[in-house]
Amino acid sequence: LQARIGSLTAKLLADKAWDDKMTLKRGGAATGTVANNEFQSFTGEVNWQYEQWLEGSMNVTVGKETSISGTASATIKEAKQVGEGGKLEIQRGSSVQAKVTNNALDGVGGDIAWKYEDWLKGTVTVPPYAQLDKISGTVSATLATNKDAGNEITLIAGGNVRGQLENGSLTKIGGMVEFRYQDWLKGSVTLDDGPLDHMVGKATAAITKRKEVKPPFTVVEGNLQVDFDTKKSLAEAPFSANLVWEYEGWLGGSVTVDAGSTFANLNGDAVGVLKQEKILNDVTLLRGGNVRVKVVASAPDSFGGDLNWK
Repeated sequence: LQARIGSLTAKLLADKAWDDKMTLKRGGAATGTVANNEFQSFTGEVNWQYEQWLEGSMNVTVGKETSISGTASATIKEAKQVGEGGKLEIQRGSSVQAKVTNNALDGVGGDIAWKYEDWLKGTVTVPPYAQLDKISGTVSATLATNKDAGNEITLIAGGNVRGQLENGSLTKIGGMVEFRYQDWLKGSVTLDDGPLDHMVGKATAAITKRKEVKPPFTVVEGNLQVDFDTKKSLAEAPFSANLVWEYEGWLGGSVTVDAGSTFANLNGDAVGVLKQEKILNDVTLLRGGNVRVKVVASAPDSFGGDLNWK
Protein backbone atom coordinates (compact mmCIF):
# COMPACT_ATOMS: atom_id res chain seq x y z
CA LEU A 1 0.00 0.00 0.00
CA GLN A 2 1.30 3.42 -0.93
CA ALA A 3 -0.44 6.58 0.22
CA ARG A 4 -0.04 10.31 0.35
CA ILE A 5 -2.20 13.02 1.83
CA GLY A 6 -5.60 13.06 0.14
CA SER A 7 -5.23 9.99 -2.09
CA LEU A 8 -3.94 6.44 -2.19
CA THR A 9 -3.40 3.58 -4.60
CA ALA A 10 -4.09 0.05 -3.47
CA LYS A 11 -4.81 -3.55 -4.29
CA LEU A 12 -6.66 -6.19 -2.33
CA LEU A 13 -4.37 -8.56 -0.46
CA ALA A 14 -7.21 -11.01 0.22
CA ASP A 15 -10.78 -11.66 -0.83
CA LYS A 16 -13.34 -9.35 0.76
CA ALA A 17 -17.03 -10.20 1.19
CA TRP A 18 -18.59 -6.90 0.18
CA ASP A 19 -22.15 -7.92 1.02
CA ASP A 20 -24.22 -11.12 1.02
CA LYS A 21 -23.95 -11.44 -2.80
CA MET A 22 -20.75 -9.74 -3.93
CA THR A 23 -17.14 -10.58 -3.16
CA LEU A 24 -14.15 -8.47 -4.15
CA LYS A 25 -11.26 -10.75 -5.05
CA ARG A 26 -7.58 -10.25 -4.32
CA GLY A 27 -5.56 -8.16 -6.75
CA GLY A 28 -6.80 -5.28 -8.88
CA ALA A 29 -5.63 -1.64 -8.95
CA ALA A 30 -7.73 1.07 -7.30
CA THR A 31 -7.26 4.74 -6.47
CA GLY A 32 -8.91 6.09 -3.34
CA THR A 33 -9.37 9.38 -1.51
CA VAL A 34 -9.10 10.07 2.20
CA ALA A 35 -10.05 13.07 4.30
CA ASN A 36 -9.34 13.63 7.99
CA ASN A 37 -7.79 10.14 8.05
CA GLU A 38 -11.08 8.58 6.91
CA PHE A 39 -11.69 6.64 3.69
CA GLN A 40 -13.99 8.52 1.32
CA SER A 41 -14.26 6.76 -2.08
CA PHE A 42 -12.33 4.81 -4.69
CA THR A 43 -12.28 4.05 -8.41
CA GLY A 44 -10.35 1.67 -10.63
CA GLU A 45 -10.17 -2.00 -11.56
CA VAL A 46 -11.18 -4.67 -9.07
CA ASN A 47 -11.70 -8.39 -9.41
CA TRP A 48 -15.13 -9.49 -8.27
CA GLN A 49 -17.58 -12.36 -7.94
CA TYR A 50 -21.36 -12.16 -7.81
CA GLU A 51 -23.01 -14.95 -5.87
CA GLN A 52 -21.43 -18.19 -7.14
CA TRP A 53 -22.19 -17.89 -10.84
CA LEU A 54 -20.55 -14.71 -12.18
CA GLU A 55 -16.91 -13.67 -11.95
CA GLY A 56 -14.69 -11.11 -13.66
CA SER A 57 -13.11 -7.68 -13.57
CA MET A 58 -14.99 -4.46 -12.76
CA ASN A 59 -14.22 -0.88 -13.67
CA VAL A 60 -15.44 0.86 -10.53
CA THR A 61 -16.85 4.30 -11.29
CA VAL A 62 -18.25 5.00 -7.81
CA GLY A 63 -16.86 3.11 -4.84
CA LYS A 64 -17.73 3.96 -1.28
CA GLU A 65 -17.28 2.25 2.03
CA THR A 66 -20.53 0.29 1.77
CA SER A 67 -21.53 0.51 -1.90
CA ILE A 68 -19.99 0.03 -5.29
CA SER A 69 -21.07 0.84 -8.86
CA GLY A 70 -19.44 0.21 -12.23
CA THR A 71 -19.28 -1.85 -15.38
CA ALA A 72 -17.63 -5.22 -15.67
CA SER A 73 -16.54 -7.96 -18.00
CA ALA A 74 -17.32 -11.36 -16.56
CA THR A 75 -17.69 -15.07 -17.21
CA ILE A 76 -20.70 -17.15 -16.20
CA LYS A 77 -19.21 -19.82 -13.92
CA GLU A 78 -22.36 -21.80 -13.14
CA ALA A 79 -25.71 -22.37 -14.88
CA LYS A 80 -28.46 -20.11 -13.53
CA GLN A 81 -32.23 -20.23 -13.99
CA VAL A 82 -33.73 -16.92 -15.06
CA GLY A 83 -36.95 -15.63 -16.56
CA GLU A 84 -40.54 -16.54 -15.90
CA GLY A 85 -41.25 -19.98 -14.49
CA GLY A 86 -37.59 -21.04 -14.35
CA LYS A 87 -37.76 -22.51 -17.87
CA LEU A 88 -34.77 -20.55 -19.17
CA GLU A 89 -31.30 -21.38 -17.90
CA ILE A 90 -28.19 -19.44 -18.90
CA GLN A 91 -25.17 -21.71 -19.25
CA ARG A 92 -21.65 -21.61 -17.86
CA GLY A 93 -18.81 -20.39 -20.03
CA SER A 94 -20.39 -17.34 -21.69
CA SER A 95 -18.55 -14.02 -21.53
CA VAL A 96 -20.79 -11.05 -20.71
CA GLN A 97 -20.74 -7.38 -19.89
CA ALA A 98 -22.39 -6.48 -16.61
CA LYS A 99 -23.56 -3.34 -14.85
CA VAL A 100 -23.49 -2.98 -11.08
CA THR A 101 -25.38 -0.19 -9.30
CA ASN A 102 -25.10 0.20 -5.54
CA ASN A 103 -23.94 -3.41 -5.10
CA ALA A 104 -26.81 -4.82 -7.19
CA LEU A 105 -26.39 -6.56 -10.53
CA ASP A 106 -28.29 -4.12 -12.72
CA GLY A 107 -28.09 -5.93 -16.06
CA VAL A 108 -25.99 -8.00 -18.45
CA GLY A 109 -25.26 -8.08 -22.16
CA GLY A 110 -23.42 -10.22 -24.69
CA ASP A 111 -23.74 -13.54 -26.49
CA ILE A 112 -25.15 -15.82 -23.84
CA ALA A 113 -25.50 -19.59 -24.07
CA TRP A 114 -28.86 -20.87 -22.80
CA LYS A 115 -31.04 -23.93 -22.42
CA TYR A 116 -34.84 -23.98 -22.41
CA GLU A 117 -36.81 -26.71 -20.62
CA ASP A 118 -33.86 -29.11 -21.06
CA TRP A 119 -34.69 -29.82 -24.75
CA LEU A 120 -33.62 -26.69 -26.62
CA LYS A 121 -30.25 -24.97 -26.39
CA GLY A 122 -28.51 -22.15 -28.19
CA THR A 123 -27.17 -18.61 -27.92
CA VAL A 124 -28.90 -15.26 -27.60
CA THR A 125 -27.42 -11.85 -28.33
CA VAL A 126 -28.46 -9.62 -25.41
CA PRO A 127 -27.85 -5.86 -25.75
CA PRO A 128 -26.37 -4.18 -22.65
CA TYR A 129 -27.78 -4.04 -20.07
CA ALA A 130 -30.79 -6.34 -19.84
CA GLN A 131 -32.34 -7.47 -16.58
CA LEU A 132 -31.65 -11.14 -15.94
CA ASP A 133 -35.30 -12.02 -15.44
CA LYS A 134 -36.26 -10.14 -18.62
CA ILE A 135 -33.73 -11.32 -21.18
CA SER A 136 -34.92 -10.64 -24.71
CA GLY A 137 -33.34 -11.17 -28.10
CA THR A 138 -33.08 -13.23 -31.26
CA VAL A 139 -31.76 -16.73 -30.66
CA SER A 140 -30.17 -19.50 -32.68
CA ALA A 141 -30.67 -22.97 -31.32
CA THR A 142 -30.62 -26.72 -31.73
CA LEU A 143 -32.56 -29.48 -30.01
CA ALA A 144 -30.54 -30.91 -27.13
CA THR A 145 -32.80 -33.97 -26.84
CA ASN A 146 -35.82 -35.45 -28.57
CA LYS A 147 -39.03 -33.51 -27.92
CA ASP A 148 -42.59 -34.86 -27.77
CA ALA A 149 -44.49 -32.28 -29.80
CA GLY A 150 -47.92 -33.89 -29.36
CA ASN A 151 -50.16 -36.06 -31.54
CA GLU A 152 -47.48 -38.80 -31.61
CA ILE A 153 -44.99 -36.46 -33.30
CA THR A 154 -41.43 -36.51 -31.97
CA LEU A 155 -38.90 -33.83 -32.87
CA ILE A 156 -35.43 -35.35 -33.18
CA ALA A 157 -32.35 -33.95 -31.41
CA GLY A 158 -30.29 -31.66 -33.62
CA GLY A 159 -31.66 -29.35 -36.28
CA ASN A 160 -31.10 -25.66 -36.88
CA VAL A 161 -33.73 -23.29 -35.53
CA ARG A 162 -34.13 -19.63 -34.76
CA GLY A 163 -36.33 -18.05 -32.14
CA GLN A 164 -37.32 -15.05 -30.09
CA LEU A 165 -36.86 -14.57 -26.36
CA GLU A 166 -39.09 -11.99 -24.72
CA ASN A 167 -38.75 -11.18 -21.02
CA GLY A 168 -37.14 -14.53 -20.33
CA SER A 169 -39.73 -16.59 -22.20
CA LEU A 170 -39.22 -18.28 -25.56
CA THR A 171 -42.19 -16.97 -27.53
CA LYS A 172 -41.54 -18.47 -30.98
CA ILE A 173 -39.23 -20.69 -32.97
CA GLY A 174 -38.78 -21.56 -36.63
CA GLY A 175 -36.31 -23.38 -38.82
CA MET A 176 -35.49 -26.93 -39.85
CA VAL A 177 -35.76 -30.01 -37.63
CA GLU A 178 -36.15 -33.71 -38.18
CA PHE A 179 -39.19 -35.55 -36.86
CA ARG A 180 -40.72 -38.98 -36.45
CA TYR A 181 -44.41 -39.89 -36.51
CA GLN A 182 -45.35 -43.03 -34.62
CA ASP A 183 -42.94 -45.72 -35.84
CA TRP A 184 -43.53 -45.62 -39.60
CA LEU A 185 -42.96 -42.09 -40.88
CA LYS A 186 -39.78 -40.00 -40.62
CA GLY A 187 -38.65 -36.78 -42.25
CA SER A 188 -37.66 -33.13 -41.90
CA VAL A 189 -39.80 -30.03 -41.56
CA THR A 190 -39.17 -26.35 -42.15
CA LEU A 191 -41.11 -24.72 -39.34
CA ASP A 192 -42.77 -21.35 -39.77
CA ASP A 193 -41.96 -18.85 -37.01
CA GLY A 194 -44.54 -19.52 -34.35
CA PRO A 195 -45.27 -20.56 -30.74
CA LEU A 196 -43.80 -23.70 -29.21
CA ASP A 197 -47.21 -25.21 -28.46
CA HIS A 198 -48.35 -25.00 -32.11
CA MET A 199 -45.65 -25.73 -34.70
CA VAL A 200 -46.57 -25.71 -38.38
CA GLY A 201 -44.61 -25.94 -41.60
CA LYS A 202 -43.90 -27.89 -44.76
CA ALA A 203 -42.35 -31.32 -44.41
CA THR A 204 -40.84 -34.03 -46.53
CA ALA A 205 -41.05 -37.54 -45.16
CA ALA A 206 -40.43 -41.17 -45.99
CA ILE A 207 -42.40 -44.24 -45.03
CA THR A 208 -40.00 -46.40 -43.06
CA LYS A 209 -42.34 -49.27 -42.19
CA ARG A 210 -45.45 -50.86 -43.73
CA LYS A 211 -48.56 -49.24 -42.33
CA GLU A 212 -52.22 -50.12 -42.70
CA VAL A 213 -53.45 -46.55 -42.80
CA LYS A 214 -57.11 -47.30 -43.46
CA PRO A 215 -57.79 -51.03 -43.20
CA PRO A 216 -57.24 -52.87 -45.41
CA PHE A 217 -55.32 -50.24 -47.44
CA THR A 218 -51.58 -50.44 -46.68
CA VAL A 219 -48.76 -48.11 -47.67
CA VAL A 220 -45.45 -49.89 -48.10
CA GLU A 221 -42.88 -47.26 -49.01
CA GLY A 222 -42.51 -43.87 -50.64
CA ASN A 223 -41.66 -40.22 -50.14
CA LEU A 224 -44.19 -37.46 -49.57
CA GLN A 225 -44.66 -33.76 -49.03
CA VAL A 226 -46.96 -33.12 -46.11
CA ASP A 227 -48.50 -30.19 -44.25
CA PHE A 228 -46.98 -30.39 -40.76
CA ASP A 229 -49.08 -29.30 -37.77
CA THR A 230 -48.47 -30.44 -34.21
CA LYS A 231 -52.11 -29.77 -33.34
CA LYS A 232 -53.19 -32.50 -35.79
CA SER A 233 -52.36 -36.12 -36.47
CA LEU A 234 -50.08 -36.51 -39.48
CA ALA A 235 -52.35 -39.35 -40.58
CA GLU A 236 -54.97 -36.65 -41.19
CA ALA A 237 -52.63 -34.07 -42.75
CA PRO A 238 -52.86 -33.22 -46.48
CA PHE A 239 -50.00 -34.54 -48.60
CA SER A 240 -48.91 -35.45 -52.11
CA ALA A 241 -46.67 -38.37 -53.02
CA ASN A 242 -45.84 -41.41 -55.10
CA LEU A 243 -46.37 -44.45 -52.91
CA VAL A 244 -46.16 -48.21 -53.07
CA TRP A 245 -49.43 -49.70 -51.79
CA GLU A 246 -51.32 -52.94 -51.17
CA TYR A 247 -54.98 -53.75 -50.69
CA GLU A 248 -56.16 -56.86 -48.82
CA GLY A 249 -52.92 -58.57 -49.77
CA TRP A 250 -54.08 -59.45 -53.30
CA LEU A 251 -53.70 -56.16 -55.16
CA GLY A 252 -50.78 -53.78 -55.08
CA GLY A 253 -48.62 -51.38 -57.03
CA SER A 254 -47.75 -47.70 -57.11
CA VAL A 255 -50.07 -44.73 -56.82
CA THR A 256 -49.66 -41.07 -57.69
CA VAL A 257 -51.50 -39.39 -54.83
CA ASP A 258 -53.67 -36.38 -55.57
CA ALA A 259 -52.59 -33.22 -53.75
CA GLY A 260 -54.69 -32.62 -50.66
CA SER A 261 -55.22 -36.30 -49.93
CA THR A 262 -54.81 -37.72 -46.44
CA PHE A 263 -53.97 -41.27 -45.46
CA ALA A 264 -57.56 -41.76 -44.32
CA ASN A 265 -58.88 -40.27 -47.55
CA LEU A 266 -56.29 -41.08 -50.19
CA ASN A 267 -57.17 -40.45 -53.82
CA GLY A 268 -55.12 -40.96 -56.94
CA ASP A 269 -54.30 -42.93 -60.06
CA ALA A 270 -52.49 -46.22 -59.60
CA VAL A 271 -51.00 -49.06 -61.53
CA GLY A 272 -50.71 -52.51 -60.09
CA VAL A 273 -50.63 -56.26 -60.33
CA LEU A 274 -52.52 -59.09 -58.68
CA LYS A 275 -50.24 -60.42 -55.96
CA GLN A 276 -52.40 -63.54 -55.45
CA GLU A 277 -55.55 -65.09 -56.90
CA LYS A 278 -58.80 -63.33 -56.20
CA ILE A 279 -62.36 -64.60 -56.72
CA LEU A 280 -64.78 -61.91 -57.89
CA ASN A 281 -68.35 -62.91 -58.85
CA ASP A 282 -67.43 -66.56 -59.51
CA VAL A 283 -64.48 -65.50 -61.66
CA THR A 284 -60.99 -66.26 -60.44
CA LEU A 285 -58.46 -63.60 -61.30
CA LEU A 286 -54.96 -65.04 -61.51
CA ARG A 287 -51.72 -63.60 -60.23
CA GLY A 288 -49.90 -61.12 -62.40
CA GLY A 289 -51.48 -58.98 -65.04
CA ASN A 290 -51.19 -55.25 -65.51
CA VAL A 291 -54.03 -53.12 -64.24
CA ARG A 292 -54.94 -49.48 -63.87
CA VAL A 293 -56.64 -48.61 -60.62
CA LYS A 294 -58.62 -45.58 -59.50
CA VAL A 295 -58.09 -45.14 -55.76
CA VAL A 296 -60.83 -43.25 -53.91
CA ALA A 297 -60.97 -42.75 -50.15
CA SER A 298 -58.06 -45.16 -49.56
CA ALA A 299 -59.62 -48.06 -51.49
CA PRO A 300 -59.68 -49.28 -55.11
CA ASP A 301 -62.80 -47.80 -56.68
CA SER A 302 -62.39 -49.29 -60.14
CA PHE A 303 -59.77 -51.05 -62.16
CA GLY A 304 -59.13 -52.37 -65.62
CA GLY A 305 -56.37 -53.67 -67.82
CA ASP A 306 -54.83 -56.96 -68.86
CA LEU A 307 -55.81 -59.78 -66.51
CA ASN A 308 -55.52 -63.55 -66.49
CA TRP A 309 -58.63 -65.37 -65.27
CA LYS A 310 -60.42 -68.68 -65.14
